Amino acid sequence: MQPVVAAQTFGFPLVVDYKDLYLPDGDINQISTARQTYLLNASTRQAEGSFSSYLENTGQHADTLELSSSGNFLGNTGQSSAQQYNDFDTTGAA
Repeated sequence: MQPVVAAQTFGFPLVVDYKDLYLPDGDINQISTARQTYLLNASTRQAEGSFSSYLENTGQHADTLELSSSGNFLGNTGQSSAQQYNDFDTTGAA
């Protein structure tokens, strides 16, 4: 029996950004964005050949909180969300 060598690497990078925008009337807009990715690289090697695959799934989100100059919540705007998914392997499947 021939040995099989398999390897997998994972990644979960997360980037969160907060910004305060001070308006001329004293109100504050708190702008937040977040981006997280799930990454998977996998490979298998054996006597018959090798196989590798790559998967990337990313979510991007944003929101803005509107606060009065005294810190009271006024509302929120700019909500958005998006997702990107990519999957490739050496068999040509996607």
